[in-house]
Amino acid sequence: GGADGVVATRRVKIENAKSQCEFEDVASGDYAVAIIHDADANGKLKTNFMGIPKEGTGASNNPKPRFGPPKWADAVFAVRAASIELEIKVQYL
Repeated sequence: GGADGVVATRRVKIENAKSQCEFEDVASGDYAVAIIHDADANGKLKTNFMGIPKEGTGASNNPKPRFGPPKWADAVFAVRAASIELEIKVQYL
């Protein structure tokens, strides 16, 4: 991945309150997924003056929202098979 640990990004549309995204040719290893509902389509997470998200966010394993992003240990999952499927719920604070 890059210097910030990002392996891949995707931008997908939301239809009927759902969205689907696929990543192909992912090497075996440990990963975490973070998602943002970029409601204003500016490419950034909008936050209030305290840094609390004003747009929806989510992460793999659906950790409970807390101050700041989820911890790696709460969102990490292993890729060891040819195909896995995750369902991530978007949280709005």
